[in-house]
This record gives sequence, structure tokens and C-alpha cells, in this order.
Amino acid sequence: MPVTEVWAFCLALLAALATVPMARWTSRRWGLVDHPDGHRKMHRQPIPLAGGIGILTALVLAVPALVILRHVSFVDAVAATNPSVALGTLAAVVLLMAIGIADDFRLLRGRHKLLGQIFAVGILLLCGCVVRRISLLGFEFDLAFLSYPFTAFWLLGAINAFNLLDGMDGLLGTISGLASMAVAVVGVLAGDVLLAIAGALLAGAIAGFLKYNLPPASVFLGDSGSMVLGLVVGLLILRAFTVESASFSLLPALGLVCIPVADTAAAILRRTLTGRSLYATDRGHIHHVLLRRGSNTWQVLAILGGLSLVAVLGSILSVVLGADYPAACAAIAVATVLLAGGLFGRSELKLLGNRLRHGLASFLRGPGQDAARELQVHMHGTAAWHQLWRELTEFAAQSNLQSIRLDVSLPALHEEYHARWDRPHATDEVRDLWATTVPLMAGGQLIGRLEIRGRRDDVPVCDKILQVARFVENLERTAAAALPASSPTLLSLPDSRPSGNGDRDRQGQVFAVSD
Repeated sequence: MPVTEVWAFCLALLAALATVPMARWTSRRWGLVDHPDGHRKMHRQPIPLAGGIGILTALVLAVPALVILRHVSFVDAVAATNPSVALGTLAAVVLLMAIGIADDFRLLRGRHKLLGQIFAVGILLLCGCVVRRISLLGFEFDLAFLSYPFTAFWLLGAINAFNLLDGMDGLLGTISGLASMAVAVVGVLAGDVLLAIAGALLAGAIAGFLKYNLPPASVFLGDSGSMVLGLVVGLLILRAFTVESASFSLLPALGLVCIPVADTAAAILRRTLTGRSLYATDRGHIHHVLLRRGSNTWQVLAILGGLSLVAVLGSILSVVLGADYPAACAAIAVATVLLAGGLFGRSELKLLGNRLRHGLASFLRGPGQDAARELQVHMHGTAAWHQLWRELTEFAAQSNLQSIRLDVSLPALHEEYHARWDRPHATDEVRDLWATTVPLMAGGQLIGRLEIRGRRDDVPVCDKILQVARFVENLERTAAAALPASSPTLLSLPDSRPSGNGDRDRQGQVFAVSD
């Protein structure tokens, strides 16, 4: 790697080694810390959320240091940069950092955070950061009026994919560090000095942060850090894989972020198909699944870092050869290891398969001919929820209910269960339905919710709701008995899990009951 890029990496590394501890201390003084809750956050003590601030501060210090050291190539590259793009990028980063800090202080809801992300991306679009053409498997496509939506989708996707993946010590830093190094290499190969130096600077700052974030972590990125990393890496990838013809090489670009993309796609699929909010938290992310299967934190880092490295090398080779097939082969290899090896993704595929099968069966039968449809998904855990569900469906059939949905989420006990039952109905009967939602409690802990819809008939609705309440009471008693750890001391579980964002989960299982 050229001398300037090496200097950039080293300066950013040294700066981060100094700024991250300072940011950690300041964050603790301000109360910007992530508190363990015994439910989803299982680290032992409050951890400062200052990683993003430390990384950004390190970059702010390293850039003028390069200028002071008179690295002519860097100075010339900066001077040749479009001022509006540079200022727009700076404004977007600052805005996103502020939004992330507010979210770390729990001042924002999910929709507010998304709105702020859209504003930050909108600034970049207005400054001219737009993809006009894409290249895929040797074919080029003019995006035309889809240019702005595609670019916004890419950047918002990068922001949220990185944000979702930040759930285990060292994971996001490792993935984003590899992506940044790959961007620097691509910049060198393409003769893009500014891109190469920017990638090296970011990689160095992330490497310095990892000194304090590898297990056991003493500082987390926080939403401010993970979102800003997503935006900056997304922008660098846009530039790295936009060739002279101004077409964006999609497959090699995706290779640099294959793990975040796979994890986010699975999360969207999982939450959508189980009827949960996209903002809902769960323990179905790729690192949770691997931890639950018996790997420790370092082993998970090695697995996901190794898979990411394979995809990154495929992308770089695609740039060298000027073809997409190395990136495609690397992506196929990563997907094969995850799916065929049973490491990740099978649950979501089974969910999708069952939804498609039920939809096709309903279409072929025609209206009024459907049997009752039932689906159970035990994402992970060992409790016998299927026995409770069997009692619930029998109750639904006897009580002339239209549909029931049971969601159970106990991250601290590594239990995640979803089930639904639907009785077919004619279109003109929809107006006669009543509905109620009941939160479920066990051992003083909210464990999920039960949603019920029923048809009006000769039995008063209030009587049916009373029957539901009695059944829920029995359900909660049975759930408490089924979960030995569900007790008023649920939040004081024995501390036998690895420190950091992640924790160890029990073996998962998935099954579905057809019509």
C-alpha cells in the first residue's frame, strides 16, 4: 500500500487509541451508558456508548495531521473534491451522530430515528451523491427516475444494517474494519487517492476502537457510532464500486457488507412473517444464533469475520478481473456455509415457505373452502409452548373465534415463540368481528401478548372476553410452571453468560403445523 495510506491508517489508529478512552470517560460522566436490564442486555455492568464519538474524534484529528505532514497526494485529492459533496457529507454525519446520541439517551422512538436518517440521506442526495446506473453480471441498467430511490435505499439500508448488527462485542467493528480496508485497497487499485486514504483512515480509527471493544468490551459503539459507520461505509462503497462509466457494480459492493445484509434481510423477513413490528427487538440475529449453538464470543467473531473476509476477497478479485463472478462465487460460498451448515437462515426460510404454501393452497381452493390454517414457529428455546398452543386452539374452535395469535419473547431465558391460527371466513363477515389484545405475564415479567378476533353470535362479546381472561390466567400459570427461571427474581439470573452485548442462547428449533 502506498506510503500516504499507511500513514493515514497509523495516524487514525494512534488517534483512536487516545480518543476512545477520553470519550468513554466523558460518556460515563454524562450518563450515556448502556444499562443491563436482565431481559435483553446481559452485560454485567453499565457500559459507555462512546465508541462512535471516539472514532469520529480520531478522524477529525488524523485528517489535519496528514496535511501538517505534507502528504501532497492527500492535499491534492482534498483540493479536488467537490465542496458541496464534502460539506453535505459532513452535515449528514453530524446530523446522524446527533440523532444517534439522542437515541442512546432514549429520547427518540423508532419512527423518529428513521425520520432523522431520511433527513441525513436527503442532504447527501441534494448534494449530488446519486447512483445513475448499476452493473449486474455484465449487464448495465440505467436507473433513470429510480436513481434517487435506489441511492436512498442503499444508504438507509447500510445505516440500519450496521445498527442491527451491533449486538456483540467486537462484531460490527470487525465487519466494518474489513469493509474499510477493502475500500482502501480498491482505491489503490483504481488510482483513487482520496478513496484509498479515506478507507485507510476509517480502518485505522476502527482498529483503535477495537482495542477497547473486543471481548470483554469496555465501550460500545452506541446507535450514534453504528449508524454513522453504516452511512460512511455505505458512501465509500458507492464511490469504490462506481467505475468510469458511472455504473455501480452491485454484486462486489454487496460482498463488502454481506453479513449485515444477510442479517437484516432475515430480521425483516422474520418480523414481517410473524406479524411483529420492524422496530421490535429479538434474539434471532446471526450472532445470537451462533452463540446459542454453543460458540463463544471469540469463536463467533472468527466465524463471521472469516465469512466476511471471503466475501471481501471475492469483491476485490472482481475489481482486479473486471467481472462479477468472483464476488458471486464468494457470496454463494458464504450462503452455503450459513444455510447448509445450519448456522443461520433456516428458520426464516421455513417461515417464508409456510407462508407461500398457505397462500397457494388458499388460492387453489377458492373462497369459502379453506380449512383452518395454523402455524407454529419456535425460533429458539426449550419450553413446551406447543402444548399451551394446542389448548388455545381447542379453546378457539369451541368458542367460535376467528383468529388467534400468540407471541412469546423472553430474551433473558432465550425463548422466542410465535404461533397463529385462522379460521376462514366470507368477505361479508369481516364487519362482524370483535378483537382484543392481552399482554401475558409470568413471574412478574412481560413475556408476550395474545391477540384474539372473534365473530359475533348469540353469546355476548363480554362473556367471550371473560372466557378469554380466564384462559389467559391459566395460560400464565402454565407458562410460569413451564419456565423454572420465570420468577420474581427473573432480573437477577445467575451471571453465567459472556460479557458484552451478546449472550449465550440455548439450542433453537423450528417446526410448522400445516392445515
